[in-house]
Amino acid sequence: MKWMMGALLMLVFTGGLQAQEAKPPVKKQKHEQKTPGQRADMLVGKMEKVVGLDAKQRAAVHHLALTRAQQMQDLRRQYKGTQADKKTIHAERRKINVAFNTGLKSTLSAKQYDAWEKYRKEQRANHKAKKKMHKSKKHQPGR
Repeated sequence: MKWMMGALLMLVFTGGLQAQEAKPPVKKQKHEQKTPGQRADMLVGKMEKVVGLDAKQRAAVHHLALTRAQQMQDLRRQYKGTQADKKTIHAERRKINVAFNTGLKSTLSAKQYDAWEKYRKEQRANHKAKKKMHKSKKHQPGR
């Protein structure tokens, strides 16, 4: 009987010790870079849900999004590993985005474009709020 109690106590204590062992930190996995085609498909899918595209608009928006994604990818490749001025890169990205938005305005109706812009503003606000929350959690004392 004593040996059963001793075995039970050892089991309880060793189980508790194993639970307290430090677990290795989980490394963040890098997400795969999407191809320009995948990026265009994702954007068209979102736009279909938000503004409701017809077949002609879908094709036009896909072409615009694919062109923009390819240009952005080329821009990233061009400046990867260089000490380029951030203002220069930003200006080039801005030109690409202005051309995309101009194409969107001519493709979508005014009501659709307004709905898309409203959706984009909401998404930006949500992103900023999450980013701000994440920063405040990171810099809390005791963490």
